[in-house]
Parts: sequence; C-alpha cells; structure tokens
Amino acid sequence: MESIAQQFSQDGEKQNFGEVQYFFQAILDDPDTTVTLALISLHSPPDNDILVESHGTVWAAKYQGRNNLIVIDAKAILSVVAMVPLPFPRGDIELDNEQPDADSEDGDYFFVAEKPGLEIFTMGGYEEMSEADDEE
Repeated sequence: MESIAQQFSQDGEKQNFGEVQYFFQAILDDPDTTVTLALISLHSPPDNDILVESHGTVWAAKYQGRNNLIVIDAKAILSVVAMVPLPFPRGDIELDNEQPDADSEDGDYFFVAEKPGLEIFTMGGYEEMSEADDEE
C-alpha cells in the first residue's frame, strides 16, 4: 500500500521525508501571529546499500510510525511524494548489515516516487484552436 509523504527541509538542513499526521496552528512568540505547524512521522535515512547499488536513484527507507515524530513549520514542506513499498525477496540484498527483526517484514522498506505529471502544470505553451472552435 502506497502512502503519501512530504519532502521537507528544516533550517537549511538536508532534505527529509515524512508523513504528515496532522496540521495545527499555534501562537509562539508574537501573540498577534498564528503559525501553522505539522506533526511529521519521519522515514528513516535512506538505506545506503540500496542507494549505492542503484547509483543514487532509489531512496529506500523504513516507515517509523510513532517512533520518530517531529513538529515542523508547514512552510518547510517542499513537495508531496509517494512512498511505495519496495518489493524484494527476503535475503536478496543485505540491508546495511541489519539483521531482520522477528516482527519485521520485507514490506518495511518504501521508496520515494515523485508524483509523475505534476510538473506539467507549470509548463508554458498555448492551446491550438480547432476549426469547430472557430465556428462558434
């Protein structure tokens, strides 16, 4: 099952991926200013073996659920991506020298898939008029 995640950067740090649990608003320093924040469940850093084997093209990580929650400014969210289960047979690849947990499944790894087609909304161009449009 695919999940929707957000790509974000915090304080100019490296980009991370996580799943928004919910958005909320808070008054922090200035009582006249409301800030919109997001509670994010972080994905793990990318598995280095998969990243190297794929020549840097497959960013595969584990979903950590409630084990790694952070709060960020909603404006730090850079994009929406899909986290798709990474299918591979058990034992097919050794992952960062980890031993599988007793309750771990192969489906624990997800890879980042940017939503294809979203970039066309920013493409410029023009629409050709058909002969039927000219007659109206």
